[in-house]
Amino acid sequence: MRVIVFCFLVLNASSVKAEDIATSTLPLQQGRWNLGVSTSLGYNEHRGGAIRLEADLQYFVVDRFSLGVTAATDFFRGIDNNSFGVVGTYYFYTLANSAFYLSQSVTWDTDRRDSYDKSFINTRTTLGYNFFFDETIAAGPRVQYEWNPNQTAYEKGGLFVGYGLSVFF
Repeated sequence: MRVIVFCFLVLNASSVKAEDIATSTLPLQQGRWNLGVSTSLGYNEHRGGAIRLEADLQYFVVDRFSLGVTAATDFFRGIDNNSFGVVGTYYFYTLANSAFYLSQSVTWDTDRRDSYDKSFINTRTTLGYNFFFDETIAAGPRVQYEWNPNQTAYEKGGLFVGYGLSVFF
């Protein structure tokens, strides 16, 4: 977690000046919406490999910062995991037609399998990159780290690598 915060601070120090945001053609301005979907492959040493499908809807409360809701489902070997929660995203470095972002979500997760049914609070930190094809469509890779400090090793975290598609309106 400290590494992620450190990377965020270093990259934020080199971000675009506030004056440049106003002239940007990227759809990251206050009042806009973002609907995103993504798929990821992940790994947890106790659960093994997983496939995650995720969707979120966010509103830009200020330029480059959005808040919203998220939902995801994971498919492990014989385990179904569903999660719903809140998410915040900050686009910390923008270029002419692309942007890097850091996202943090807190979710309510439910793991189910034959003899196991457990619900718990989970956190996910995502570092991603979006390439904007125009003012409404963006796509790019992302890395997501999931961590749950209050659970057994079985429920704790994992690393997910994926690709997302976003529609801005």
